[in-house]
Amino acid sequence: MSRNDTLRLVREPVAGDITYADETPDLIYELTNGQPFYTQVICQSLVDLLNEENRRKIFATDVNLVVAEIIENPLPHMIFAWSSLDAMERMILSCLATVAAEPGTFVNVTDLQDFPRRENLGFAFEGNRLREATERLFGQDLLIKNSSGDAYAFKMDLWRQWVGRMHSTWQVLDEINGQDGSNQQDDLNQKGILTAATKRNRRTWAKWMPGVGVALGLGLIFLWWANRGGQEGVVVDGGPAAPALAVPDSGWVQVLATPAGALVKANGQILGLAEGGQLRLPVGPVRLELSLDQHASWRQMVPIGVDSVTVVQADLARETGALRVVSQPSGAEIFVDGEPTGRRTPALLTDLPVRQGYRVDLRADGMINWSSPTFAITADDTQIIEQRLSAANYSLTIATTPPEAEVVIAGRNVGLSPVQVANLSRGRQPIEARLTGFETLRTSVDVPARDNMVSLRLQPLAPGTLIIKVINTYAEIWVDGKRVAQQATNHQVELSAGKHLIELRNPAFTTHRTEVEISPGQTSICEHTFRKGGAGK
Repeated sequence: MSRNDTLRLVREPVAGDITYADETPDLIYELTNGQPFYTQVICQSLVDLLNEENRRKIFATDVNLVVAEIIENPLPHMIFAWSSLDAMERMILSCLATVAAEPGTFVNVTDLQDFPRRENLGFAFEGNRLREATERLFGQDLLIKNSSGDAYAFKMDLWRQWVGRMHSTWQVLDEINGQDGSNQQDDLNQKGILTAATKRNRRTWAKWMPGVGVALGLGLIFLWWANRGGQEGVVVDGGPAAPALAVPDSGWVQVLATPAGALVKANGQILGLAEGGQLRLPVGPVRLELSLDQHASWRQMVPIGVDSVTVVQADLARETGALRVVSQPSGAEIFVDGEPTGRRTPALLTDLPVRQGYRVDLRADGMINWSSPTFAITADDTQIIEQRLSAANYSLTIATTPPEAEVVIAGRNVGLSPVQVANLSRGRQPIEARLTGFETLRTSVDVPARDNMVSLRLQPLAPGTLIIKVINTYAEIWVDGKRVAQQATNHQVELSAGKHLIELRNPAFTTHRTEVEISPGQTSICEHTFRKGGAGK
């Protein structure tokens, strides 16, 4: 798979439940080079690790821990692939893993050929056979090569680490020589390998040679092998030994799982995904285990025959649980993972898939919305959530045009506008605004309001008319401190509705002051007669 497809495979199946530290998805791609099987294995192992430790974020240290476990307990795929390689191919991979100490390091064929001599390993690669074998490994997708075609690197860094840790050159020599000391020579030309009795081997054998006769017999056999050694691809110090161990007898299992996609383990080792393909296994009884999210595990002993296909039908039972939700007061709407259920408290929700990460929200008029912490639904069990909801209290700022209107909300006088009112309940609230000269405004507003604010515009009252008559003389006429007429005996003025202060001034008489109330759209009359020595009438 491409890098982008690999990163999608890593992230998307666990999106919303598990997050990755920035560098970890690229580290997984570096380990697998996008190979789907190995990518799935590493991701599944990481999820298992997080579930064990009750965490939800994957770090590079977690990836390294999983890789170390795979190296110590290699997958059946890795074991079978290694066993299918001939001795020359194994030795090339072992030397390459030693020389390439970093991921993606390309090693020139010439440097690879010179490595055994430089490290005094007791053998040397024959150039043509070396190039043929590296090309075979390239064709098997174990190696990649540079643009000039003269240098190679491991395609998957997981394999580089595994070979370097578990298959050093000395360990490969032991595999080739045979741990029981036997030396097998079948079809060495086809395999392109002659193995050596190294100095280390000779020191070991020396302890096993108590008699001269035994030493002489082994020496003759050794010389016979040396005479055959010049025909092979690896030239060794002192002569050849046995080829690589034979690939063990094996067969195949085809797992037809419903639903598909379950992870398959054989004797505890991850084998692959149950997608209808054939998976290779050693001959004999094998304990198969299938696991799939939200389904019960499936286990069965399966016999594997030589070069035969064993078909296994596995129906995985879906695991479900239940959720009981109770609230005080009752009647709250129930949401699960943000989606409405159409149910109100109290309610029992059944047939919920088993998994982590559930969340419940409760919503009720006049109450503060409530969200639960995440929780798990377990198989054949009922999770119970009980919650007392709190009454919702909101604030609201009320402004009027013009300002300083008296504001009453829900029957409570809260002061002059603009005014902020606290501790309001959710729902529709009645508001009244009063200001002299303006019509009383009565309305209602939904709480909480947008931006927690409402603006009200007051409408002025219709004006009225005042006719002022001075009976026996004239006067200056003042209304609300403003002169509106001079030496007038009869004056008409339009005034806003409400109370107004009228003053009549004549230098020969005492100033007359009176308050009149103007009704909207009405005409009022104010008459006055000045009298000597008195206020007048």
